[in-house]
Amino acid sequence: MKITGLLILLLTFSTVNAHDRGSMTPAILASEAKFIYAELVFQRNYGENKLWVSSNYVSEQTKQLIAKKKYADEGLEILGQEDWELTTAVTREFNGGFEIYYYLKKKVG
Repeated sequence: MKITGLLILLLTFSTVNAHDRGSMTPAILASEAKFIYAELVFQRNYGENKLWVSSNYVSEQTKQLIAKKKYADEGLEILGQEDWELTTAVTREFNGGFEIYYYLKKKVG
């Protein structure tokens, strides 16, 4: 009987604290953050550079502006000004050139 009462007390205590945002640590609150994602691709193929964005969360105006740029750092700068954060980059080589895929995230809410 004592174990059952203790178990109920512990469950009640953990449930109350789970809903009390004031008692949560910053790490717990950070894990509740929502993000949207985008992919910036820089391609160099036979000496020609191309740059584009793949995401439903980036405006058409921004996509067009980035497509006019020549270098990846220019595209990253534009997205950075709109609060996008670079998370990782992956390079892929192929005959005649290479591609760099930049993966970005943006906190929402």
